[in-house]
Amino acid sequence: MAENEQREEATLLALCDLFGVLLYNGVPQGPQIGEVLQVHHDELCTPDQEGRTPLHHLALSEELRDMEEEEYVSAVAAWRVTTVLHKASASKEVEAAGVKMRLLCLTRILAAYPAYPVNHVDEQGDTAALLAARSGSLRVLRIIAEHPDIQLLRRDARGRMPLYYVLTNTLARPPLQRQHKEKVRLDTVKLLLPKSSHANVDLSEGNSALHCAALAPRNCAVISFLLTG
Repeated sequence: MAENEQREEATLLALCDLFGVLLYNGVPQGPQIGEVLQVHHDELCTPDQEGRTPLHHLALSEELRDMEEEEYVSAVAAWRVTTVLHKASASKEVEAAGVKMRLLCLTRILAAYPAYPVNHVDEQGDTAALLAARSGSLRVLRIIAEHPDIQLLRRDARGRMPLYYVLTNTLARPPLQRQHKEKVRLDTVKLLLPKSSHANVDLSEGNSALHCAALAPRNCAVISFLLTG
């Protein structure tokens, strides 16, 4: 992991520590969360030198990229059964599970915070949703998309919307995971499409959702959904 990525991850984990036991229990809600968010509003929402908020960095987190549902469930289970006394001698797998669980819970907390600047644009013209879509982090994108003020019609410097990247992203996956990847993509399209105006909206260079889906291989389920509604 590059030095700047390690620094960003350390910063995100430091923010996780603000929520203590709430993150440990995987409960990103409740009045206690609201109080913490209000107290640390500036720390959680202020952009860095690149104009990126913590949510931007979560969207780019390699720990969360293409994280499978089964992997997340296993991560939560592994982290919870490891007691505080065992933390010091925990395996690398368990440590990694704890990192993923904490980062994902932090994503849920920030995305559910009504006052969070979820549509903030960084120096490159990207929102957190655009970064998550372009990097293939669909789980994070779906969480961000649930924010009440999310704007999924915003375009990046290339004139492309988040849905464009969801439909055309062909990040390599092992064969056994391909079917799951297709389902995740379909579920993401179903969530984003109603919030992206309509099926014929111009996602990039005059291409509609159907055009974009046809550009990438193994999009049969998505194409079928777009044709039948």
